[in-house]
Amino acid sequence: DLKKVNGSGTEFLIAIKEWINDKRYNQMRTFRKQAGDEFLLTAPQQPKVRVLLTSLDVSQGDGSFQAFGARIDPDDRAKVVPGVSYTIQPINISDTYCWTVAPGVSIVPRNP
Repeated sequence: DLKKVNGSGTEFLIAIKEWINDKRYNQMRTFRKQAGDEFLLTAPQQPKVRVLLTSLDVSQGDGSFQAFGARIDPDDRAKVVPGVSYTIQPINISDTYCWTVAPGVSIVPRNP
């Protein structure tokens, strides 16, 4: 639903693979509350850029696809360099519920 995406301020999605087949449809929100909702984009010779999750979460309901909406912190937007390959680093707030990022994942912003 594009109206839901646009209303959330989402600029890109962070897809996740974890899914527990117990029919709890709110497990994504529960995880997010425990793991945190901030990330950093980093690249050599570039300042760090904060990324925040938006209110959007998307799920097929069966675990085949699920993602969170994300956006660059408005205060850090001017730091983003189009064409630079950034790695994404989670800012975990729990030792039990943690974000992990697969090796080799990068974000390359395009020109607006």
